[in-house]
Amino acid sequence: MPREASDRGAELTASRAIRGYSETICRYAGVQLTVPEMDTDEFRNAPLAQAIIKGHQYARLMESGKYDTVLQLSQALHLDRSAVAKKLALANLCPEVIEAVFSGTAPEGLNLSKLMRGFPDDWEKQKRVLGLC
Repeated sequence: MPREASDRGAELTASRAIRGYSETICRYAGVQLTVPEMDTDEFRNAPLAQAIIKGHQYARLMESGKYDTVLQLSQALHLDRSAVAKKLALANLCPEVIEAVFSGTAPEGLNLSKLMRGFPDDWEKQKRVLGLC
């Protein structure tokens, strides 16, 4: 059953998931996901987790109105526009995918390289395509 836009998302806190970094990476009404503490040396998906956090940070900067376009944001960050756009896309990952990445339960093939090639916008399709159901 498709979710309505008003209840899409979750608040997810990545506690010590990446070198002691704690960040609320996703704020939407409805669901709260809490990531357990883990040993970062054993965290195999750290690059993907870092990219998800950056994507949500970039999304917050865009939503704040400080930057009107991805080009303006990328120039302010001194990064390539396409790199910023790809990280921004990660802000549209469904909560189940984010939880799997941060809890270490993501399927073996789910990595940053795969997601940078693109993924469906629909959350149910994401879960199927990315191997979560």
